[in-house]
Amino acid sequence: MWALDLLQVDTSLGPYQYDLVDLARQVVCNVAMDVQNLMGVEYQRFQFSGVNTSASVIPVYGALLNMINDLDALLATNVNFLLGHWLNEARAWAQSGDDADWLEFNARNQITLWGPNGEIS
Repeated sequence: MWALDLLQVDTSLGPYQYDLVDLARQVVCNVAMDVQNLMGVEYQRFQFSGVNTSASVIPVYGALLNMINDLDALLATNVNFLLGHWLNEARAWAQSGDDADWLEFNARNQITLWGPNGEIS
């Protein structure tokens, strides 16, 4: 049996390394959604029954923060998941300075806003 350390993956592997990071990202996000749901259940328990759920929420909140930190470290292992790289690639398509600003604006919107009017739905 072997263990895989993402920080030791040969970056010359290209698409393999990208896919590995992307798969791990999805797994962490899926688990984080479950943790967030646990927090929601505890909040509803507090809201509807008045039970003080702080003791059960605090460790779950800590786990969620740890997952966010882990996700940040994971994504930093591949340039394709970095904001600076994404924005530079968008600006590289520009024919002029104004075009570059517009393309960067749109690149930022693609990763922060959903829906035709920027509403998250």
